[in-house]
Amino acid sequence: MARLTNTSYSRRMHEINMSVRRRRYLLLRVADEPALDIWRFFRGEVHIGAEPRCSLLCPVRGESLPLTPAELALIMTVPADRWLTTAELQNMDGEARMCLLDLARRGVLLCDPAPESLNDLVDGEEVLEQMQWHDVAAVYQAHSRWKGVVGNNLLMKDGGDAHEVRLEELRGVRGDPPPHFVQRSDAQERVPLRVPVLDGPFFDALLARRTTRAYRSEEPLSASALELMLYAVFGTHGIKFFAKDIAAIKRTSPSGGALHPIEAYVLVINVQDMPAGLYHYETGAHVLAELERMDRVNARNLACEFTAGQTYFAEAHALVIHVARFDRNYWKYAQHRKAYKAVLMDSAHLSQTFYLTAAHLGLGAFYTVAINDADIGSRLRLKPVREAAIAINGFGIADNGRDDLQFMPDPYRPTGIG
Repeated sequence: MARLTNTSYSRRMHEINMSVRRRRYLLLRVADEPALDIWRFFRGEVHIGAEPRCSLLCPVRGESLPLTPAELALIMTVPADRWLTTAELQNMDGEARMCLLDLARRGVLLCDPAPESLNDLVDGEEVLEQMQWHDVAAVYQAHSRWKGVVGNNLLMKDGGDAHEVRLEELRGVRGDPPPHFVQRSDAQERVPLRVPVLDGPFFDALLARRTTRAYRSEEPLSASALELMLYAVFGTHGIKFFAKDIAAIKRTSPSGGALHPIEAYVLVINVQDMPAGLYHYETGAHVLAELERMDRVNARNLACEFTAGQTYFAEAHALVIHVARFDRNYWKYAQHRKAYKAVLMDSAHLSQTFYLTAAHLGLGAFYTVAINDADIGSRLRLKPVREAAIAINGFGIADNGRDDLQFMPDPYRPTGIG
């Protein structure tokens, strides 16, 4: 597809030899937006009402592109499976033709040649079509990305009754939460169960598993702990070839279709004998490929940026970024409605194995999806549309003396029927 510079495109939009077509990934949203009642305003009244607005949800940039009803009607006349040629555009009504060209300039339609400012859009659309993303999943992935988000953790107090105060404030806005225990009112009978004794090393780790938000950040983590965590959770422990150069690998967690599309990228902060920085864990060779070296202060700042201002997670000794290779999943499950869910569940499975391994080693761990995935993608130089960060695990030496940051539940035993 030909490309133009921005300046030549804007000056000669109506003169160039251009073709246009509709985007195949075209999802629309109609929502009420605040609007000033102009007639009442002229009568000296200020009234803000609701007016339905239509927008195209871009699955590449994550933008919402506003459309008028007339523009939407015109888009419906443009094919997606072929280009409207220059000759066809010239035969159209002048106003309609200029509207189509304007829609192309705004990225609502695809055009050839394309302006430089739309290169990423054109490339992304081509990759979506090639990979055969499911359209709704592609839109959700693009529109749920965060860039430069900073939470209010710095402003929030911990300990004492601070958490209770926040929950009561939330109750005042949202009402009572759904109950923590659920009982079906239509149950025909309830069968009492014996409460078994959970004994042994496995159950010890299972019961010790919890999220840690306080770490002894100045004490270095041993390199052997990092090696064990990576190999136990993300390492390859088996392989079987089913066709030429097509193999399924085995990890310690399950994966939809045995595809294992989650790659581990490591942000080392304070690990003994290992420079702070960003690494890719190459599971086939069990090696860390260094991508970017930095000092420990910058590594902590980067951890805070990646986790959207969750400063306590920046205390961890190492972060493991879950990067999904969507092209691997959609290779097998083209246009499949469940493929995107399977990728998210793969990350969830890995996170729980991560927690159990950390608990077995006596280390603290966390998992968060509140991440600036767009910033992470740029920093790691990930391929847009094909791969993206979807979550972060972290671990390190827990600081158990700071229980104001930890979830410390009281013991509980099922009450049975009574």
